[in-house]
Amino acid sequence: MLSALAVGAVLLPPLRTRREDIPALIERYWRDATADPTTPPGVARTMASLHPSALIALTNAFWPGNLDHLQSVVTNLALNAGSGDVTPDHVKRLLGEAAAPGKAVAPEITSRFFDLPLREAREAFERIYFEQLLGREQSNMSKVAEKAGLERTHLYRKLKQLNIRFSRRGEDTAA
Repeated sequence: MLSALAVGAVLLPPLRTRREDIPALIERYWRDATADPTTPPGVARTMASLHPSALIALTNAFWPGNLDHLQSVVTNLALNAGSGDVTPDHVKRLLGEAAAPGKAVAPEITSRFFDLPLREAREAFERIYFEQLLGREQSNMSKVAEKAGLERTHLYRKLKQLNIRFSRRGEDTAA
């Protein structure tokens, strides 16, 4: 007897809509980045510490690359900070304008895009592009459509195709 496997997708909302989860994620990524492979599990090596105001700056940052972007930034901060505290200045230097709430900065195209087939790379880029535009324009669909050079109906269709959740007037979230 043949059986078919059901294939499904797990849709995760962007980090900007789940800010309350960011501090726990930062702590996890910080712990992972500062763990010395030669020390026993659960014991972190002595390195820089994350100042509470830096944690706030990271929590309020715009994360167009979502979890990958957050993990990369936290790892970079942990490994390059030396032995002092990581401050909001460190965060701002690394993120630029993205460290300020409500502002967006274009993500870097990383080597992982070049490992993907063209169709998947284009879809990943489009997802990042539209999430950034939505964040920058505060989900104002008229402005997003204008910036993207699309009619609003085409914009809605594209967001649905990319599984990007957005809010409409009077609703919390819609697909």
